[in-house]
Amino acid sequence: MTNALCLHSGSHPIPFDDLVTLPTPSPTRTFQPVPHADLVRMVRDSLDVGGLRIASEEHAVQKKGANLFSIFHIDSSAGDGESRSSFMVGLRNSHVHDFAVGLCIGFRVFVCDNRAFRAERVLSRKHTPLILTDLPRRMNMAVTDFVLPQLEALPSQIQTLETSLLLPHQYAETMLLLLRKGLVTATEFPRIDREWTRTDGPGGHFPDHGPTAWRLLNAVTEVHKHSSTSPDTLAAVRAWKKAQRAAGRSKAD
Repeated sequence: MTNALCLHSGSHPIPFDDLVTLPTPSPTRTFQPVPHADLVRMVRDSLDVGGLRIASEEHAVQKKGANLFSIFHIDSSAGDGESRSSFMVGLRNSHVHDFAVGLCIGFRVFVCDNRAFRAERVLSRKHTPLILTDLPRRMNMAVTDFVLPQLEALPSQIQTLETSLLLPHQYAETMLLLLRKGLVTATEFPRIDREWTRTDGPGGHFPDHGPTAWRLLNAVTEVHKHSSTSPDTLAAVRAWKKAQRAAGRSKAD
């Protein structure tokens, strides 16, 4: 499994051919489960409509096959070798009401079986009776309205990042801005700084790039791949604690 698909909460990898054999529970009046294999085929079809080729895909299941987590690596042909970024699509599905069908799309995607689900664009669709009619349309729109325009602009965006040098004071100012906006946390800062200063580049990649905006982007991304304290996770914890405090006050009243 790649760092984009993180498994440590009871999930295990599974090939697509075995995914096809997994049972799907019967629908109810309000819950329409979607076979995991059908969802994978929907993603493939949507990317094919956009003229995109899947370079590789990875799948994993949890809770005896009830939950699915997938990553699709897109052959974007946007650059050369490791000096460029790849485009990815993440997918998740649950037959036991753990979460809605999710699709995340971006240059950096993180799908984890502990519910972390991050990318530049995230779509969600509840398992209502009309999901099989609505979901393929929404997937096609995501490809045509987001993926294709992003891929078209990708080479120039990366070139701009690669050629934007960050002097020491600019690096410090950028990190402070990221902290203020909640895009990184104080505990992540030392790890990001270590990735920033690695001689072999963030995560052991891009060693030829100097102190550029592209290097900083990849330093932050490398830390977020392995972080349990990323901004969205912290926001969820804060919301849960707030709800617990509110429930405690209600009981006291």
